[in-house]
Amino acid sequence: MRKMLFLIALPVILVMLQGCASGFAERQKAVQVKSSKPGTEFMVYNRAGVMIFKGTTPALVPLKASSGMFKKEIYVFATADGKVNKNVPAEITPWFWGNFITILGFLPDGINGLMWELPEQVQLDTFVPINK
Repeated sequence: MRKMLFLIALPVILVMLQGCASGFAERQKAVQVKSSKPGTEFMVYNRAGVMIFKGTTPALVPLKASSGMFKKEIYVFATADGKVNKNVPAEITPWFWGNFITILGFLPDGINGLMWELPEQVQLDTFVPINK
């Protein structure tokens, strides 16, 4: 009886664990943008070079970490005065590595874009040249 219960429970548990990041990651995140000088005007551009946000610090900017299947988004934060130009790419979320428990989870997490995450905050105080 125990063996039969185990054989029934094991596939159910494995199915529940697949797509690990899908259960814990966020599709869109509010990234906090700060500067040592409050009121600094800044813009955010996506990987296609389209300005998607314009505001002043401090601000919460809603951003997506993915720009397509298995494709991370890369944002450029630039101040209006041109003193800051910061490249902020999405990184793989630690939840994604939970898919090693069941290999099947890598595919759904990559397809739905939940394998990526953005930082909690971006500090706009230093000039960072961007290599294109």
